[in-house]
Amino acid sequence: MADVVLLEPWFKGSHAQWCIGWQQASRHNIAIVAGPEGGWRKSLRAGPAFFANQLEKSHQTVDVIVASSPIDLAGVIGCSSRLFRNKPFILYMHESQFGYPPGLKGPPADHLLATDFNAIKASTRTLVASNYHRELLTKALPEFAEELVLGNTTESMAAFHIDTLPVGVGLIEPRLSDLSGPPRILWNHRWSADKDPEGFVSAIKQLALENYDFEVIAIGPVERSGSTQFLRLKKTLGPRLIASGEQSRNSYISYLQTADIVVSTSRHEFFGVSVVEAISAGVRPLLPNRLSYPELVPGHLRDSFLYSGYIYESLAPLLMTTRSRLHENRDALIKHVESFNWRSLVHDYDDIVDNVAGQVGEQGDLRR
Repeated sequence: MADVVLLEPWFKGSHAQWCIGWQQASRHNIAIVAGPEGGWRKSLRAGPAFFANQLEKSHQTVDVIVASSPIDLAGVIGCSSRLFRNKPFILYMHESQFGYPPGLKGPPADHLLATDFNAIKASTRTLVASNYHRELLTKALPEFAEELVLGNTTESMAAFHIDTLPVGVGLIEPRLSDLSGPPRILWNHRWSADKDPEGFVSAIKQLALENYDFEVIAIGPVERSGSTQFLRLKKTLGPRLIASGEQSRNSYISYLQTADIVVSTSRHEFFGVSVVEAISAGVRPLLPNRLSYPELVPGHLRDSFLYSGYIYESLAPLLMTTRSRLHENRDALIKHVESFNWRSLVHDYDDIVDNVAGQVGEQGDLRR
C-alpha cells in the first residue's frame, strides 16, 4: 500500500466525484488536497504556493503525488521543499488548453499552453482520459515546442510519453420501465459556450415549431456564456421542459433514469462523464462524430449513435419512433460503458502508482 497525495485544483462536480471514487475504491491510502476557491484561473495563479504549503503541512509519509489538471505542476514542484520535489509526480489531465475551442476572447493564451506544456515536462508520468486527447497532445506538443519554446525539438519531444487511462465513473442503475408518453430528450452538460448550447436550443426550437412530440430534461450548471441559451430554451418549451438547471445528485440520477435520448452538440470534450452516466442509466446517446465521443459507444454501433452536421437532422427521425424501440441496443451500450466503472479501472490506477513508486525507489527521480 502506498501513501498518495492527490492535488485537485477544482474539487467540484465530476472532478470531486473522480477523486472520491478513486479514494474509496483504491487499495492505497489517498489523501485529497482541494485547491483554493475562486475558479480555475485563480487556482493556476495561486496553486503553486498553495499546494506546496499544503504538502508541507501534511506531516505524513508520501510515496507518490498525483496532480489533477488544470494545474501549474512545474510551479508546484518549484515551490516545494526538496523532500517533496524528489517525489514522483503523476499528472492526470482531465483537460488541457491544447485543442480547446476559441472563446469570445479568442484562442487560449500562450502562457496557458505553456503551463500545460511545462506540467507534462515536469511530471514523472502523464495520463489522459481518452485516446482522442492523447493523439491531440502527441501532435500539438511538438508544434508548440518548436514554435514558441525550444526550437529544434526532435530529441526533446522523444521524452514525452502520454498514456490513456479513462476517468473512473460511478455508474447509474437503469430503471426506465414506464414507456408511455412522448420521448424525453436529455441535456446533462454545463451551459457553457464550449458545449454549444446554441446548437442544441436551435434544434429543439425547430422541432417544437414543427410540432414533434417530445419533452426535455435540460439539467446542468448554468454559466454566464450559456445563460442566454438557457433562458431561450425555457421560453421556447414551456411545459415541455420537465426539469432545468443544476440539480442535487439524487434528483440528477432520477432524471437520467427517466430519459430516452442523451444529446450533445459540444465543440470540446476530452472524455464525457455526463454521457457515460446517462448511457449507464439506459439512455440512448446521440453524439457528435468527433472529439472523444466515438470512444464512448461500441465500435459496431457508432453509425447508429454518432452524427455529423446539424443535430436536428439526426434527432427528428428518432422522435418518430416508439420509446421502446429507442432502447433496443441498451444492453450493448451499458456493457460498453461498464469498462469505465471504478471496479474495472481501479487496478490500473493503483498499479500505475505502484510502478512509479517502485521505479523511483530503484532508480531515483525519473522526472524528465
